[in-house]
Amino acid sequence: MSLSKSFMEKKDPVDAYIIRETLNEPPLLTELLNYTVANVPRAQMISDPIQIQLFRMLLKMLNAVKCIEVGSFTGYNVLNCALTIPENGIVYALDITDEFISHGRQFFEKAGVSQKIKECIGPASETLQKFIDEGHEGTFDFIYVDADKTGYPLYYDLGIQLLRPGGVLALDNTLLWGLMVNPEAASLGDKENVAAMAEVTRKARNDERVDISFLKIGDGVCLCRKR
Repeated sequence: MSLSKSFMEKKDPVDAYIIRETLNEPPLLTELLNYTVANVPRAQMISDPIQIQLFRMLLKMLNAVKCIEVGSFTGYNVLNCALTIPENGIVYALDITDEFISHGRQFFEKAGVSQKIKECIGPASETLQKFIDEGHEGTFDFIYVDADKTGYPLYYDLGIQLLRPGGVLALDNTLLWGLMVNPEAASLGDKENVAAMAEVTRKARNDERVDISFLKIGDGVCLCRKR
């Protein structure tokens, strides 16, 4: 199954080439992405398939079992994680609403991975803190943050506490649609987002607990490996 024409038409030529020549994802992931583009409002929020393929490789390299997604939207990467981790694995899908992930449930069921997915609806900061309070600190293999941008600094702090040594936290949208290199173009509503993204990027760079790599894929992804 190929990605929808409407999705590919919005990609720049380099990304389109990479997707066309190297994307090799399970068919149900492509089906969910195409469904989202065709049927779900704000479909542009879905993660880039290039980075989802990268995460799939990372999950395998980490032998990941326990994952968190902060901001799950329709569950594209939730499904990616659930398909990749072993049968005893679990993905916690955090979101403020189930409006969007409800679209993904049919795909979770079709893939036979619903038992690996735990939806946590409510403020992500409260859910992450609850995990810490319940003794899950230092036990997660992979955490993906793709949610409200002003919350990133706090999600980072809580996420690093929850990661095991050697685990990886991935921050999405770290280029913020180009605004990080052109902040004067930010609307009044986006200025707080720019400030928060600058803060979390500096925080990760200066954090002696992690090694980082900032990748220019999708809208920018910062990978933070806990030492």
